[in-house]
Amino acid sequence: MALAPDDPLALTITAQINLCECLRTWAPDTTEMERIGEAALDKALANRPDSTSLLGLRVLLLLKRGRHEDALLVADPVLAREPDDGETLRLRLIALFKLGRIQQAAAAVQGLLKTSDNWWTQANAATVLFAAGDDAATIQMARKARVQMSQTERVDPTYGVVAWVLVAAESRAGRLDRAQAALKDFHAAVPTARNRAGIEAWRSSHAMLPDTPAFWEALHRAGVGG
Repeated sequence: MALAPDDPLALTITAQINLCECLRTWAPDTTEMERIGEAALDKALANRPDSTSLLGLRVLLLLKRGRHEDALLVADPVLAREPDDGETLRLRLIALFKLGRIQQAAAAVQGLLKTSDNWWTQANAATVLFAAGDDAATIQMARKARVQMSQTERVDPTYGVVAWVLVAAESRAGRLDRAQAALKDFHAAVPTARNRAGIEAWRSSHAMLPDTPAFWEALHRAGVGG
């Protein structure tokens, strides 16, 4: 970047490494990194306004900032051109969920999984399926995601919330023994998140967690404090 500040590849890589979600696993404060990444993204998009990968980064940044409607406005034209772009489909699913458009999100789950069936799409799908009331599918999807996650990913404040979705779905389905076993497994790794306040303090602000009475009641039945 110092030698060639307008180089397309350098701009793209700078945007990617400074906006990546993985920064949160080691950086105590990502504010400055996101500023650098956004500036690089703006310049890169000025040169390549139709780049699917760059527009995907724009969608991610908008989601981080809670601008869910704007994220959809960017994602939908990308998917009109590239309907099988897995990452944009996943980010669109998150935007729909955050906007409370649960049935639309649930309808999009199978299309997403056909295109991109990995642990992070499975984790997002599990949350949507719980919100839609399908406990059996939620349990299957959440367990599948957890098996594929590393220990670090299992306790990540954005993606580790799938553990709570699993506990809630098992509890709502009447399987309290399984719910409590999943709860014990999570507490062994994150002992501070033992009640609602602890869970909300631990999770990241843009994590996909159903914030509904049904979710918190199911956790309470499994043994989570209020």
